[in-house]
Amino acid sequence: MTRSSFLSNPAYRIASYTRPQAAYLTLLDLLGYPTFHRCMTGYMDRWQGKHPTPYDFFNTWNALSGQNLNWFWKPWFFEWGHPDLGIRSVRPAGKSHVVTVERKGSIPVPVHLEVTFADGSNQTFHAAASVWRDGATTYEVALPKGRTPISASLGGNTIPDTQTSDNTWTR
Repeated sequence: MTRSSFLSNPAYRIASYTRPQAAYLTLLDLLGYPTFHRCMTGYMDRWQGKHPTPYDFFNTWNALSGQNLNWFWKPWFFEWGHPDLGIRSVRPAGKSHVVTVERKGSIPVPVHLEVTFADGSNQTFHAAASVWRDGATTYEVALPKGRTPISASLGGNTIPDTQTSDNTWTR
């Protein structure tokens, strides 16, 4: 949806291929495979041999998923923002700890947090990009009671993040 006249350099490839791929992977995580597959095949069936616009794509997915995904489409396809999450803090909360994840960029991406505890065990916490649906800028992950975190790390191979230096925390 961005104007191609602004993209006469390597940014064109990112906007045309890399960014939509990351959006699809985020959408797959958000909707789950059955709904994602139903929307994708439904879109292809409806528009086979026709000339759909991007709006036809967005509206078809909204209808077939049964959700208004405009909060997702806008930052991913209509704005010049970037994806960026960071660990704001890890703090005690009673007999537990809470990790506060901050959304620094404007593009919604999943929260994928890996925590190592003092006993040497690891645990992964995952939340779909829908945690940012209503404009939230922080998301709190409550860790299990009685376990002391010694490190935490955000991200994953399929989750884009423009600034990864704030994605780790160590006690």
